[in-house]
Amino acid sequence: MTRDFWGGEVLEELVSRTKHGDPYVRQIARALLGNVEKGSNGWVRRVMSLPEMNTYNSPFEKALVLEKIMLHYILYEFWESVIHLGKVQRGELAKVKSRINELDQPEWDKVAEQITDDIYLRVAGRPIQTHRLKRYESLIEKIVVPLLGKNGSEIVVADAGSSSGAGSQVARMQGLPLKKWVAVDMCDPKENLSWVLTCSIRLGEILDGRFRKIIKNMFNWPVEFQFVKGDIENLPRKLLTGFADVYLAVFSYYQLKNPKRAFGQALKVVKTGGIILLTDYFLPGKLTPESVITPGRGGLLTTGVWRSNGAGRAELITSYLWADTDLSKFI
Repeated sequence: MTRDFWGGEVLEELVSRTKHGDPYVRQIARALLGNVEKGSNGWVRRVMSLPEMNTYNSPFEKALVLEKIMLHYILYEFWESVIHLGKVQRGELAKVKSRINELDQPEWDKVAEQITDDIYLRVAGRPIQTHRLKRYESLIEKIVVPLLGKNGSEIVVADAGSSSGAGSQVARMQGLPLKKWVAVDMCDPKENLSWVLTCSIRLGEILDGRFRKIIKNMFNWPVEFQFVKGDIENLPRKLLTGFADVYLAVFSYYQLKNPKRAFGQALKVVKTGGIILLTDYFLPGKLTPESVITPGRGGLLTTGVWRSNGAGRAELITSYLWADTDLSKFI
């Protein structure tokens, strides 16, 4: 294996993903590594030379976008049909399920050979936008409701680094008295919805039908939901007014160049007594915005909870260690 591949860091991420718990992730990673071995004849090296790939701040993100390019090729037509019709057609679903079931390792290797320049140019540089309902369900049920949901007052939530309305619907289902859910991100999900679906939905969820819940959520945002286009390191002034009871950032800070600055912005978003929840991988023994690290680099998947004291200050009041990336249970 070539060790000088982007300093070896992206290569190491791909090798790490060959040991992933999801068999499809493992097979895609092996197919990508096989394409790397083709040298200049492989598309993986060509896409990595694009200036658009500098959008991603870490080797993990670059390895992940290579995987999503493969998935986008497989699923693009299916997602476009869902978006166009506003529903899932039984025949189209049967076809895509059949295709997924055919995808053993040799088939993934063939898929890698079929990726052309026009395919990866469609998505290179786009943020990896994931709308995982389970994460919101766990955060709201296990943390937000116990902290704020018992007093009967309606709550305003700021969701930083997400363009999804997923959390607002989950909040209602969990019984959170929600007044408004404001999602802030650089990308409007409606602009690139097929890409968002590719990033959000796993192949196994298409096969077992769980993807329908995500589709329903994304196509039917509640009236309490508001999307604001903005950079969470430099938020629009209208958000810096201490309007929110809760500030959430779920797998957002590891992508930032200046997480400390983003946290300073969060302090201006929440009201005095409001809480800030950061869910990300943190260096062991440290729980500050600056100690957030790239997933897979040895950190601990943690939700830190801070309470605003006003005047731009907050104190860490508790933290939670998670056993998996869907935040399904505590350690």
